[in-house]
Amino acid sequence: MNYGDPKFSIGDLVMFDGDIAKDMPIGGLGIIISAPTLMFSHKWPNEEFHENFWSYNVKVGTALFKMVPETFLRRLKDEDKTEDT
Repeated sequence: MNYGDPKFSIGDLVMFDGDIAKDMPIGGLGIIISAPTLMFSHKWPNEEFHENFWSYNVKVGTALFKMVPETFLRRLKDEDKTEDT
């Protein structure tokens, strides 16, 4: 298994991370509408496994953003639920 498997799936609700969201419709709230696309895979010299970098198509309001890097997105969570860790 490669390091850096995709974090999101079709139908996941996401928010654009950082200052990007303030200029977007509905505060940058979007939905993943495509399967993850592997942009590239890199093997760092000091790591054993390849790191994968993924992108997604995201619908925000009526706008479609294509090939949005995974690092620009964060998952919209139900804050009422807690995980047992």
